[in-house]
Formats: sequence, structure tokens, C-alpha cells
Amino acid sequence: MNIQLFIFDWSGTISDDRHIVYEANKRLSKDYALEIAPFSQWLDEATMTAVDYYRERNIQEPAGDIMQKYKIHFTACINDGHKPCVFPDAFHALHQLKQQGATMAVVSAHPTHFLQEEITAYGMNGFFDLVEGSALSKTELIKSCAKILDTPLEQTIYTGDTIYDIQAAKAAGVHSAGVLTGYHTKEALQAEHPDHLFDNLTSLCQTFESEQPSS
Repeated sequence: MNIQLFIFDWSGTISDDRHIVYEANKRLSKDYALEIAPFSQWLDEATMTAVDYYRERNIQEPAGDIMQKYKIHFTACINDGHKPCVFPDAFHALHQLKQQGATMAVVSAHPTHFLQEEITAYGMNGFFDLVEGSALSKTELIKSCAKILDTPLEQTIYTGDTIYDIQAAKAAGVHSAGVLTGYHTKEALQAEHPDHLFDNLTSLCQTFESEQPSS
């Protein structure tokens, strides 16, 4: 398989922000007078975006308003001392791919402002040829990234930690990969029949490193 473009989800794939996202959603749910499930159950119910999550709970407020409230709560959580962190092997794995000449991008529902801040905090500036945050349709952004970076869809892979990431990759016509570090369980990801299923990003890097030209 000749993979030239590696597109990654962010939350649960490169950045472990599960607890801070849960805390932000607890606060936002309180605004809407909604109960939120315990953390482990909430992980299983997690969707691609805050908008999707609240639409499923019959909140019909405009998407922009939902996301603005979510950003306010996320910022407040950070100010209260909740911090996302990079997965332990992510920096080395992505650095290896970059050194081998891979083209890399991010397509994420994570708000762009926080995404850029975390990339800088993790020392990953320069890793990615394109970064797209605040995604409402990952499928369209995956296709757009491949076009902008002049890579055929059949030479592109999208890696994420949820069933929705795998579905988006399949809908976009690229190779799909699940990683077991994030929001959804191995069983849930397997049920979507991704092209690849990795324990972590190190496993992904080891699988594809021999295909990359030297930089």
C-alpha cells in the first residue's frame, strides 16, 4: 500500500483531552438543564462534535451558539487547571514519519484556537502541512486536504479514535485507521471494519515507515 498523506484526528488520537472535554460538557449540559452520563459511559456516547452531541439530546440552538458556549467552558476548564496532554508516544511517532518524508495533516472537530495552542505546546509546529480544526464535516475536509496537498485519495489515510472517524474516512474514499488510545473501545472500532486498527501511533509508524522516502 503506497500511503503518501497521513491525516490525523486530534482529540483522543494525538492529544489526550478526554477529561477536560468531559468537564466542559458537564458544564455545558448544566446550561441546558441536561444530565450527563458518568465518564466511562460518556466516552462510549461521544460523537464527532459538541453540536452533534447536543442535537441528539434535542438542543436546537444554532450550531455557532453551541460551539461558542462550549469554547467558553473549555477555556474556563483550562483556567481552572484542567490541561490536555500529548499521548506519550505521539511526538516520537509523528517525528519519525516526518523525518521519513511523509506529508501529514490534521482534520479535527476540536476548536481551531485550542488546536493551534496544543500543537505549539506539544512542540509539533512544523509537523503538519495542513491543519483544519472546528470541523463540522470531517468527510469534506479530508477530501479537501487531499486535494490541497495534491495527493490521490487512494494514497491517503485518515486515523482517528472513534467510529465517526472511521465512517468519515470511508465516506471520503481514503484508507481508514482506528487507534485504541481515545474515546471508543476496540470492539466499537472493529465493528466499523477499518482498514487498519492500531494500539497507538507507534504501531502506525512502524507499519508504514518502510514505505516513506528518505527526506
